[in-house]
Amino acid sequence: MTRQISMEAALNAYRKKCGELLEANILLEAQAAELQAENEQLKGEAASLPAEERTTST
Repeated sequence: MTRQISMEAALNAYRKKCGELLEANILLEAQAAELQAENEQLKGEAASLPAEERTTST
């Protein structure tokens, strides 16, 4: 059995969820930009190392 809700209640829930998703998306985009900048910085540092130091040891 499904229960109906008012359009106003549905619209409020929709707006709330859209706001939450927008905020989460903005935070993820900011985090991605930071990680991209860190990656570029590390690539630059790695490029300045002598070839024998560039190999990764496990």
